[in-house]
Amino acid sequence: MLLKWNPCAQRIMATSSKDSTVKIWDASRKVEFSSHNIGNNPSSMEWDNTGNEVAVLTDDKKMLLIDPRANAIRETEGHGKP
Repeated sequence: MLLKWNPCAQRIMATSSKDSTVKIWDASRKVEFSSHNIGNNPSSMEWDNTGNEVAVLTDDKKMLLIDPRANAIRETEGHGKP
């Protein structure tokens, strides 16, 4: 399981787990804001510096950009082996 606090919004966090989901939480109200099925196990996760999107790398080398406010996921190819 991965957990990252939003760098700009207090008490907002993202979690990801081996069930292939990324969830955004409002910790002050103890509620789930959104849930996103990413289709594979997450290996790394980080908010962007504006706190608007979460980047998630998966075991199949995909990079997903999740915008929780728009409930949208953009997919790009991650790095390959050299």
